Amino acid sequence: MANQPLKPSESALQNVLDLVDSQNPAAPSHEAQVTTSNLQAVSDPTNHPGMDTSVEIDAVAGQGYTGAVTVYYDRVALSDQVAAESGAPALTSTMTAAEMLAAVATHFNLVLAEISWVTTPTNGDATGTIQASGSLIYHDGQTSVALTWSA
Repeated sequence: MANQPLKPSESALQNVLDLVDSQNPAAPSHEAQVTTSNLQAVSDPTNHPGMDTSVEIDAVAGQGYTGAVTVYYDRVALSDQVAAESGAPALTSTMTAAEMLAAVATHFNLVLAEISWVTTPTNGDATGTIQASGSLIYHDGQTSVALTWSA
């Protein structure tokens, strides 16, 4: 499937469906119409050049589709996405862990639901570590992010 930019304002599933829709624009699909299963690394990349992931898209009964299809695509390295943006999000000591994570996701153009803190940073920490685990769009793994603090 063709590469296309991630849309942080959309869910991970909708980002994957956007890839499907780019190849089949006559029948756009929406999250309510499908579920996913069997997310896995591509075991034989020679059959799917440039693709490192597969996921099964299953139709939800009564939502306009039937059956299932396996979609092959390339997940994004979380560290590459973070490195693509400069600077650091501004955090405050009054922010909750969830608010800090949302600020990090917004600053680095990440899909918030696909990341979590490894350890929640505290006021004054210069870096924090985020992770993606079982993500539809990011490789599993951890990466450090720069942080700034304001009053």
